[in-house]
Amino acid sequence: MILKEQLNSIGNYCYKKMKISVMIVTKNRPRLLETCLTSLVKQTLLPDEVVVIDGSGDKSSGKVVNCFKNDLSIVYKKESRGGIARARNLALKTAKGELLVFIDDDGEAQKDWLQAIVRLFNQDKSIDVVMGRCINFYEKNIFALVQQAYYDRWLEENIDSGNRLTTVKSAYFGDFENIAFRSSFIKKYRCSLDLPFGGFSEDIELAFRMWSKGVVVFNSDVLVKHKHQRTFWGLIKRNWQKGYADQTIFLTKKIDVFSHRNRSGFFGWLKKCLKGNQGLSVYQKGLFLLVLLIYPFFYRLGRWWARLTHR
Repeated sequence: MILKEQLNSIGNYCYKKMKISVMIVTKNRPRLLETCLTSLVKQTLLPDEVVVIDGSGDKSSGKVVNCFKNDLSIVYKKESRGGIARARNLALKTAKGELLVFIDDDGEAQKDWLQAIVRLFNQDKSIDVVMGRCINFYEKNIFALVQQAYYDRWLEENIDSGNRLTTVKSAYFGDFENIAFRSSFIKKYRCSLDLPFGGFSEDIELAFRMWSKGVVVFNSDVLVKHKHQRTFWGLIKRNWQKGYADQTIFLTKKIDVFSHRNRSGFFGWLKKCLKGNQGLSVYQKGLFLLVLLIYPFFYRLGRWWARLTHR
């Protein structure tokens, strides 16, 4: 496994060229797609191909893609049947690279994102999956801050340490907002098509199937700015759907997606969250704390509804 000290030679490392396919699934979000593609144009190491799978009902995303065809080698396909799982499967089938990298259309890759990914795969041939970190794009939005806080807690529960490079200790690591695979590893898998909401939690379900089959590492240098939810409704809807999907996976596929969670230290974590957002006003801190406290309730509500409807 890679030594953490090896990352210090970032500027001097000579890596073997590997064909990179970046895969983006999008639906009715042309402006976000444009920003995502712009971040790929600015990479210190350009991808060999960008696979865009579009589930939109109109041509707006296709027009955005056409604007980038002089700067990026783009393969654009429509997926009219719907569902993120089906779209990801089409992306996996289409991509031709040695490394297959997923980023969401609402993500902005930092300029050395792909370079950091290739470096890790080159330094250790045993690595099959590299998971990166997402940070909040909307630094002053309360609801986006709450989503980031719970994302950071999820990371703490699933990686071995807070180091820049570390192993992943739980099968609950799946997060296709920012993840890279060796093609020889991921091509053996497909996302399940029988999950709710067109494939919600499809990345988690897939992660559990591949967990014991490969080597997964996390590196915080593989960085994407993600546009989190900016409204209370968007935030709680997302968490309700997440709870419903996770419980459905548990009921229908007998996959335990809950036992990895660390239930201890919650109030200490709340204090840490408040300390990390010192720039908020008293009112904003109160709202932030309130939403932090009620956010998990909607996940549990989603789980309860799944149990009720699957009887």
